Amino acid sequence: MKLATKGILSLAAITAATSTIAFTDISPANALTLKITHEIGPEPARFAPSGGSTITTFNSDAGFTPGQTITSLNFGDGVLTATNAKIAGDGDDNQLQLGSKGKPAKPSIGSKGKPAKPSKSAVPAVQGNAKFVFNDAIPYVGLFWRQFLGTDYIDVFLKGPGTPKRFFGDYIKGKASSGDGEQFYLNFYEPDVTHKISAIQIFSTGGNIDNVAYRVPTPALLPGLIGMGLAAWRKRKGEEAEQAEA
Repeated sequence: MKLATKGILSLAAITAATSTIAFTDISPANALTLKITHEIGPEPARFAPSGGSTITTFNSDAGFTPGQTITSLNFGDGVLTATNAKIAGDGDDNQLQLGSKGKPAKPSIGSKGKPAKPSKSAVPAVQGNAKFVFNDAIPYVGLFWRQFLGTDYIDVFLKGPGTPKRFFGDYIKGKASSGDGEQFYLNFYEPDVTHKISAIQIFSTGGNIDNVAYRVPTPALLPGLIGMGLAAWRKRKGEEAEQAEA
């Protein structure tokens, strides 16, 4: 789909596109949560672009070309590293394809009076992966996932020690309440400030990803700066009041 429906949408457009879609929670409360939408944009409201999220696309206007191999990429708030990954699409509407599904062997076939065509060897399937590592641990990341297999999976890494949380394709398809089973927008949340998301890695054999959205948290310094600004404002107003009385 084109950028108008699959890329950076306005808050109103995203809300309209997803307001009738049922979300599916598949993780315990107060822990890493996955919500699934069947449209092609991130969840509306607080995680829309106007609410602070950033979206990474792979279209031509972002500098990508169909067929281009991707091994590493700095996307501003982190680094993407990939294996067996390439840009697939028509330029205006690209996605990042991970690996390939392969092809079965074709036996030689002949017909009356004609020699048999040579047989074609099988093309083995290849797994690819893409890992987005963020400079700062974040509370939200989402991505479009299309044509994935049940054995494909996504690892979500949380801040601090421990193994990543793994979500298999079969699990996601089984939890999705509707849709064609081939494409979803996956929204991952981690509200706990001590266990926010530090990275996400997608493993697939021929699937595509796109529109990777993430929310960078407000810098810890900001509340302090606001407090300093209020104190300076009160001091200035006090001085003006003293001068007026004098």
